[in-house]
Amino acid sequence: MSAVLAVTGVQAAAPVGEEAKHPRRTFPRDVVYSCLGIGLFYVLLSYAWVFGEGGVATFTAKAGGSGDPWREMAKVFWGVGWVLVFAAIINSIIANSNAGFNAASRVFYAMARNGIAPKALARTHPVFKTPHVAILANLAIAVALSFIMGWKWGPLNGFIMLATAATVVVIVVYMLVMLGSIRFYLTEQRAQFPPLLHLVFPPAGLVLFAFPLYSPSCPLPASPLRSPPLFPLALVGAGLVSRRCLAGFRRVRDGRGGRGTRVDRP
Repeated sequence: MSAVLAVTGVQAAAPVGEEAKHPRRTFPRDVVYSCLGIGLFYVLLSYAWVFGEGGVATFTAKAGGSGDPWREMAKVFWGVGWVLVFAAIINSIIANSNAGFNAASRVFYAMARNGIAPKALARTHPVFKTPHVAILANLAIAVALSFIMGWKWGPLNGFIMLATAATVVVIVVYMLVMLGSIRFYLTEQRAQFPPLLHLVFPPAGLVLFAFPLYSPSCPLPASPLRSPPLFPLALVGAGLVSRRCLAGFRRVRDGRGGRGTRVDRP
């Protein structure tokens, strides 16, 4: 689960892809280069960490028993240079949070534009052309969750619960995309159907992602950490209910009836 969380975010280029000058060229390159770059970066740092700690056993004990093992190792091997490592960690946290925030706000914007979220979230700033209403809504949700989770269960448990819930959601989304790619190329793009990419890799990915999806619930951790795997189910349920309600409200407002009525973009 932690490994999946560590690489989660490479798909964040998709929600902001519309803002690129050449999205069809830029977006695929961003995703592929991000995966390769972060993978090599993690391998290098993991090797340095294991080597610095003197072996895998010591590495595992230190990584699981310290809240800031990178800074502690930097103090041992670099003296006052730990300040630079700490600055790099802070910079990474800010960059990661900013990337996730940008992606989430653009998802809110796209949902509103497509009629499955409140229409106000699709508004853009008259000067900066950014979805400022979606950004403010995302900010309110993030601040509220941070304070509520920290107050109720403590900062560490709150973070673990949110990180686990988010990772489970991401894994489910990844698996749905794999299934969707098979169906899309079999039904819509059969002439451009490469068997290796869209018939071999997706099922293999489904099998691999099934393991981290299964691990948080077997065995169940102690309360309150046993709750996060249930969050995605609640989110999916809330999303389906809100989608149905919003679609119904729009049909009534526009004087249209029946099921499956398409909601045009604003």
